[in-house]
Formats: sequence, structure tokens, C-alpha cells
Amino acid sequence: MTIQIVAFGFGGILLFVGVLGGGFEIKELKIPKVGAGVRVLSAVVGLLFVCLGFSEPTTSPQSGGDKAVVQAGREEPVEFTLTDQLGEDELSEQVTVLVDGKDIGNLTVNEAYPNSRLVVAVPTSGQHSYTAEATAIFNDQGTPVQYAGAGQGMIDVQRGRSYHLRGSMTDRTWLVSIEQEQ
Repeated sequence: MTIQIVAFGFGGILLFVGVLGGGFEIKELKIPKVGAGVRVLSAVVGLLFVCLGFSEPTTSPQSGGDKAVVQAGREEPVEFTLTDQLGEDELSEQVTVLVDGKDIGNLTVNEAYPNSRLVVAVPTSGQHSYTAEATAIFNDQGTPVQYAGAGQGMIDVQRGRSYHLRGSMTDRTWLVSIEQEQ
């Protein structure tokens, strides 16, 4: 039985006393009649204990280095930053990024907003697969031309690092990749 369950149960009894004013029995526990002041105090303290019962268990950091906080045997999620910027002769771009098959968001850049940034959280550091699907409009000798791009691969995710979207054009095929910033 966790402290949250005990706190919730005790808070419930105190709230019961606050509402009914006592004069009842719960198994071997007899609650006598109480006055108005004790009822109010019982209700307030009971509410605090019920809230404590809904709280999450506290964790403490492990000793040493950059180790993540462990909660119920799980490593804390690893966050990294993914950035994109408007390229040369590019008018706008929108990229949808999936990491480990999960849609983590969109990066959109244009002339008004030439830089975009997305903070991503994954369960662990190390190798993760990505897929990028993009649409961009380029200025081709004064004419706007739309391109669809895509890419997939693996990135080595490390806590706090930044990764950048890169595009390369071959004929009319636009390949999108994610690379670690230096």
C-alpha cells in the first residue's frame, strides 16, 4: 500500500467527518460528534490529504554524472532540438517529422519566419529511426515551383543536442535528411 493510497483514505475519512459532523462508526473506528470548528478544520485537512493522494510519487536523482532520474524503473525521456531554416532560392517549406513511427510535429519556414525549431522527447538516448515528408516552394528563375521531398534514416540521439534538417536536390528529386549540428 503506497503513501498516496493511505493519504487518500485518511483524507476521505476527514472529509466525511467534516460533512457529517461525526457520530458514526467505520469497522472498529468510532467517530464522536464534533463541533462546527472541528468540522471545518477536518474538511480542510481532509481535502489536503485527498489531494496528496492524487499526487505522483516523488523521485530522487541517482548519484553521479548525467544519469537520468529513474521513476518506477524507467529512464527519464531524452530531449533534443530539431531545427530547420529557409534555404537558398526557397520561398517556403513544411516538413512533417516522424521519430520511431510517431508523428512528433511539423517544422514550417517561409520568408516571414526563416527559422523553425521543435523540441522532441524520445524514451531513451541512442539510435532512433526517422521519416521526413516535406513540401517546399522554390524560386526557379522567377517562377515558383513546388517540390515534394522525403527521407528516412537513423539518428543517434543524445540529451540536449541539436539536429538540423538538410535537403539535397537531384534532378527533380528532393531528399530530406536529419543531421547532428556541429
